[in-house]
Amino acid sequence: MRLVRQLGTLLGLALLTLSAQALWWEHAPSRSHDLTYSEYLHSQGIPEAKRRSQCKDKACRYWIELGEAQFRVNKDARIVAQSRYHDRSYALYQQQNAYYLISSLGHRRPQPDDTLNRCASQIIIRHDGVPICVTRNDTLLIGTHIQILPIKPLTYQLATSHQGDWVLAMLDQQFNLHLIDASGHRQTHTQLHRHSDIFHTLSVFPQAPGNTWVALYEYHNKRNKRLSLYHAQQASVQRYTVTNSVGDDTGVRPSLYQTNKHELRLSTAMRSATKYYRIAPDSLSQQQPTPNPYTAHDMADVLLGVGLRNTHWAVRQTVESPPGHDGSTDTLASVTYRMNQSTLHEYRLSGQVAGKQIALTWLTSDAEQDMNRLERAATRKLYGSIGFDRWFVGPSLLRLEFASEQAGGIATYRDNQGNQHATAFENDYRRYALLVTGELGGFGGISYSRNNMPMAIGFFQSGLSDPDIYFDPDFELKKLLFVFGYDTAQYASRYLFNSRGFYLDGRIGLGFFDYRIGNDVLNDAKAKSGKKHNSSLGFAVDLFAEMGYFWQARSVRWGGIGTSLQLGLSADLEAYLNGVTQESKIDVNEIRSSFERIDLRWGPFARFNMMF
Repeated sequence: MRLVRQLGTLLGLALLTLSAQALWWEHAPSRSHDLTYSEYLHSQGIPEAKRRSQCKDKACRYWIELGEAQFRVNKDARIVAQSRYHDRSYALYQQQNAYYLISSLGHRRPQPDDTLNRCASQIIIRHDGVPICVTRNDTLLIGTHIQILPIKPLTYQLATSHQGDWVLAMLDQQFNLHLIDASGHRQTHTQLHRHSDIFHTLSVFPQAPGNTWVALYEYHNKRNKRLSLYHAQQASVQRYTVTNSVGDDTGVRPSLYQTNKHELRLSTAMRSATKYYRIAPDSLSQQQPTPNPYTAHDMADVLLGVGLRNTHWAVRQTVESPPGHDGSTDTLASVTYRMNQSTLHEYRLSGQVAGKQIALTWLTSDAEQDMNRLERAATRKLYGSIGFDRWFVGPSLLRLEFASEQAGGIATYRDNQGNQHATAFENDYRRYALLVTGELGGFGGISYSRNNMPMAIGFFQSGLSDPDIYFDPDFELKKLLFVFGYDTAQYASRYLFNSRGFYLDGRIGLGFFDYRIGNDVLNDAKAKSGKKHNSSLGFAVDLFAEMGYFWQARSVRWGGIGTSLQLGLSADLEAYLNGVTQESKIDVNEIRSSFERIDLRWGPFARFNMMF
């Protein structure tokens, strides 16, 4: 730890003398405000579908408004798609598993739900009122006509123009750009590669059949990120540069449209703000971008984090009766905890070196330590055949997390007769997480944790009345969760160089927990009832929030090496749900254990990150 602190101090001082140039080049100055495409259509008098309601004396009416036309709908009706043109607008809504197409001309007609249920997500409506979508089987559905796509798309976008045209833009596994519209199919190569952003990079606008504009965010390396425009005209495709970024995230989440006067309007939704560009198409052929000198792919993309938190605990643990007809329960027993303050230690490692996931390499080598040569060869062959590395397309990295905390305290048990018992204990909390980071700071994966705290446990028999309640000082929980969330440090380490400001991060975990009851308690409960014990997995929910101040500095000259520091407050809310209900089925020859617990752990934290 001392060496890490000293290295971080020296590196931080060095980086303070180096400033990262945010934009290397841009075609035109940006604006801080402009009209979105929806706002532009509104300015042209093109109506948008809106759901309305009106209630009086608990009686409610619902309708969808589309221009001057109004359509009565049920309460559960929802708009699933709409397309807006200069002379009409369409909307598609779903109601009780049925689909209906409405137009601003006052028409409404049902749509085949078995067809539209095949759509993967995005749906557009052609100028003549025909729905178009990409199906879950990677085919193009135009009305009831199925068209086989020439590729399996990594990502795609369907779009319409206010003039009446439509287009489908796709990226394939080799990062080629494909365009399909009423005139046919065209394709061109892009500057994307295996470690570029993929899923939040594309915006398309059809000017006419065979004439399409595409905005594409092309992440080449951490010092070379380009927002490009592709103009496809019949068999010809031209590529232009709008911006080239070194130190910031200009270009992410692009959005493109063209006005009636053929002016291109392009925006990029960065983390801190949105930039807007207005571009005259004739000016693009005259541009002379300044070449970015950082053309090589990144050899390393590594984030190493070490954190500490001074933790305060608040724990509520009870045994509840089954809910009554009104949903209320009675507390049959409870445990209160007086916890000492403790320190949570956490460690994070993610990244790749020379295209190899270092976390995966470490896991593989660690698993091979006690193997002989034949076993190691078989393990490597297995890893190779599964192709773990091929799972990480785009900016995805494997991240390992480890957290540990020891907290002592006194648990006081109380039953509903007023009896109480206190015992001292020490909780050894440990958490391991295996996460896959995504684009724009998102991540997801699995988390395993265990902890041991004294608990009150109720043992219910069939009939759910008069449970036997015990206090177990040797109780232990093990939990497995699927987690997803957002991480500022992850975002900044990929897209930003110098960054500072306040932030808010969070994650959600959903899963199950298993538990071990102490032998003395379990044997006594079985002996008293004369029945076997049946334990089922409990449902677990985790909520984590972190807010504070973030500071980061990186060096352009040294290939992006840098440090960041996070200071603030963090809180973990963990719920363990293992109660019984009137619907719980318990056999006559068994007993079922029941309890509920909510943990809140919070406190100030500091985290130091190093990036390479």
